Amino acid sequence: LERVSKYPKSTRYGRQNPITERWNSEEQLQIWRKNWADISNKYLEITKSENRIDHRSNKTRGSDELPTAHEGVYARRIEKNGGISERCEINRQIKADNKVLREIKAAIKKLLETAVHTILSLANALEKLRGTMIHCRYIINFADKWKTAKSFEAARLKTNYDNYLSVATKLKSKIDERKVAQVEKEKTPPIKIFKYCELTQQINELSEQIEELKTEKNTILANFNTNDIQTVKNKITDIQKAMPVMERHSAESVAKLDNAGQEYAELKEQARNFDIDEFCELRRNIRPQIEYDTEAELYDIYGVSFSRGIFSTAKSETDNFIDGNEIYSVRRQLENYKQQQNEQKHEKYQLSHDDEDELEL
Repeated sequence: LERVSKYPKSTRYGRQNPITERWNSEEQLQIWRKNWADISNKYLEITKSENRIDHRSNKTRGSDELPTAHEGVYARRIEKNGGISERCEINRQIKADNKVLREIKAAIKKLLETAVHTILSLANALEKLRGTMIHCRYIINFADKWKTAKSFEAARLKTNYDNYLSVATKLKSKIDERKVAQVEKEKTPPIKIFKYCELTQQINELSEQIEELKTEKNTILANFNTNDIQTVKNKITDIQKAMPVMERHSAESVAKLDNAGQEYAELKEQARNFDIDEFCELRRNIRPQIEYDTEAELYDIYGVSFSRGIFSTAKSETDNFIDGNEIYSVRRQLENYKQQQNEQKHEKYQLSHDDEDELEL
C-alpha cells in the first residue's frame, strides 16, 4: 500500500511540490520561531519577568557565546535520577565558558568606557586651560594697551589742564589789575589829563589782554569737550587711580598664566599615552565652545570696551606658546600635500603649453 498524501513531496514528473518546499524552507522556520518568541516574550512581560527569548542564533545576533546542545528527555532523565549526562555536562561547561566570556566582555567594556571618559576629560581639561590662558593674555594685552592709551591721554589732559590753570590765573590777575586801574581812573581828576589818558590806555590794553585770555581759555575748554574744568580734573584723577589697579590685574594674570602653562604641560605629557588622531579630534570638537564661553565671559567683564582684535591676538599668542595648532597638524599636512600636488600639476600643464608654443613658433 502506498501512503496517500494530499500534498506529496513531488509530482509524478519528479518536481518538488512548491507548497511542501515552502513549508520545509528555512524562511518559514524563522517565521515560526519569531512568532513563538514574540508570544513567549508577551507573556513573560505580563508576568513581569525580566527574562526574554530571542529566536535568532548567536551568529545572527553577533554574539561570541557558544550555543548549547539540545539535551533531550533521556539526558534530563539521567540527570534527574542522579546520573551525569554527557550532553548536560557539555552544556554546563558551555554555560560556564559563556559566563566567563560575558564577564570578560563586561570588564573590557568598562575599561573602554573609563578610557573614553579619561581621554574626554583630559581633552576637555586641556582646552579649558587653553581658554584660561587666552583669558589671561587678553587681560594682559588689554591692560598694556589701556595703560599706553590712558597714559598718553592723561599726559595730554594734564598739559592742557595746566595750561588752563595758567591762563585762568593770568586772566584773574589781569581782571584784578584792570579793576585797580579803573578805580584809580575814577579817583583821578580830569584836569590831570596825562595821568587820565595813561590810565585809559592801560585799561584798554588790559581789556584786550583779558579778551585774548578768555578766548584762549574757551579754546582749551573746547578741546576738553566740556565747560566744567572740574570734570577734567576728576578724569585725570580717575586715570591715575586706575593705573595701579590695571597693573595689579595684569600681574595677577601673568601669575595665573604661568600656572596654567605648567598645568597644561603636565596634562599634555599624560596625553601621549592616547591615540593622537582620536585625541586631536576630541579637542577640535571641544574647542569652539570653549572659545565661545571665554569670549562671552570677557564680554561680560569689559562690555562695549571688549575688543575682538585683542581677543584674536590673545588666541594667536596662546597657540604659539603651547603649540595649540598641533591638533590641526594632520589636516594641514594633507591640505599642504594636496596643494603641492595641484601646484605640480599646474607647473607641468604650463610647461607643456610653453613647449607647444615654441613648436608653433
